Amino acid sequence: MLMQPGAPPPFTPLRSSICGLPCDKFLRYWCSCCPWFWVPLDRACLRQFRHRRTWFWLWRRTTVTRRLSARPRLLASTGALFTNSFAVTHPSQPNYLDLFSGWNQGVTDDSCPHTFYSASLESELIAVGKTFTGYAEGLPAVGSKTCSSGYYVRKHAPWTDFSKDLSKDDQPFSNFPTTYSKLPTVAWVIPNLEDDMHNGTIQQGDSWLQNHLLAYATWARNNNSLLIVTFDEDQGTTTNHIATIFVGPMVKPGKYSEKINHFNVLRTIEDMYGLPHLGKSAGATPITDVWQ
Repeated sequence: MLMQPGAPPPFTPLRSSICGLPCDKFLRYWCSCCPWFWVPLDRACLRQFRHRRTWFWLWRRTTVTRRLSARPRLLASTGALFTNSFAVTHPSQPNYLDLFSGWNQGVTDDSCPHTFYSASLESELIAVGKTFTGYAEGLPAVGSKTCSSGYYVRKHAPWTDFSKDLSKDDQPFSNFPTTYSKLPTVAWVIPNLEDDMHNGTIQQGDSWLQNHLLAYATWARNNNSLLIVTFDEDQGTTTNHIATIFVGPMVKPGKYSEKINHFNVLRTIEDMYGLPHLGKSAGATPITDVWQ
């Protein structure tokens, strides 16, 4: 059952005058200061900001040249919609690797299996005492290395490819907790090919969002958590224009036109948790203008 909305958890203030105020102000209100008072975050303060939890929900091909379907549009209306967001390449697998490890690990197709010995978002979170879980719909067993099973495909679950990552953190979506406070620091959720608007219809994807995402989005807004909804690639164009949405109490709702890609999103998460910068995220600009 859902955890009831509660007060922000205890914290240890991280003080800095770089932002014009001690950063514990932003921590206490999760970047939302008093209603009559607001100071924009700069990059130095962002590095000291900590969300309680962060979730990624990744979807397959989309186009933002037409209207977003109903559920993503609903999320966008309460969060930040990046109208100039782009995937890195085609096909899908390299994009997942870019977002998870800062580069495509030399993979330029959807081949499977792969084993990489470099660092990833998961291994870097673990190194600083944080937790990670990847939830993939249709995964046949915890830690499974199978390349496909029904509508599940390993190419969309990048944490399965890294030797430093833990098998126990590779979970089927059926194990996604209904008490959201039990989730890890960072989690990824990957729908199967029927529910991610790839093999199935847009209406199927919308229904899946309705049944599995909107309750969490409501909880996130009341429990200091950030939800990121993004897509791996578009429908195959050279532009590769995708939708990316941030939802949470620390997010200033609206449309944002700066150009971003998977590396900017990864860099933002790394800076939030004080992680080293993986691959091409080191040269990417973190997203800072959406925080209240």
